[in-house]
Amino acid sequence: MTNVFSCGEGTIDAADLDHDGDLDIVLTEEETCPGGEAHIFIFRNDGNQNFVRMPDINLPGRLPHGLALAEVTGDSNIDIITVLSDGMGVFPGNGNLTFGAPIIEYYARPSNLRWPTLIGDGLLDVGMIMQQPSFGTDSIGTALGNGNGTFQAVRTQTGSSVFENLRISNDLEPGDVNGDGTPDLIVFNYASNDVSVFHRKSGRQPAPASALRHRQHAHSWDPG
Repeated sequence: MTNVFSCGEGTIDAADLDHDGDLDIVLTEEETCPGGEAHIFIFRNDGNQNFVRMPDINLPGRLPHGLALAEVTGDSNIDIITVLSDGMGVFPGNGNLTFGAPIIEYYARPSNLRWPTLIGDGLLDVGMIMQQPSFGTDSIGTALGNGNGTFQAVRTQTGSSVFENLRISNDLEPGDVNGDGTPDLIVFNYASNDVSVFHRKSGRQPAPASALRHRQHAHSWDPG
């Protein structure tokens, strides 16, 4: 067991960061002690259930939120993706448990990132819950990946609203729920205890579709 000291919680994920076949661990520090700075902790798996702490990624003046480990820069190395105070940050992996400076996408600060392939080009795209543009209303965003750690402009779809039975979105997952061979986005609304389903559609602008019964809500959207 390897211990780290932190004054708050974080997000943990595992992936093979150094191509040795073992799952390594990444942990974000999403709250800091007074006067401290946040870190992203990296642990190498030695293949014997031992995890060795590697050099941290220091984040002076920034707090990470959420975590994904995925290859989005086109070099076959796993990258670290998290949400920073100034946007979504992609830390390019070097394939040896070290990472380059973050590539920042200056979106409104999203949360709960997910990584489907939306248009079948083999590149990972991002689905996200955006910051509320107005009181009580969530927006769901999608951005197509360019394959180099950057993403195209975000397309947004109006999501849940506290004015509709306290529907507040807090998580999402991609999946093909209507059997058309393309991924949809399923958004979970914690206050109203239901889900919203966003179906991919043709055309350039996302537009809401009719609602489903049984506390499910359907929309259509265009990823790009």
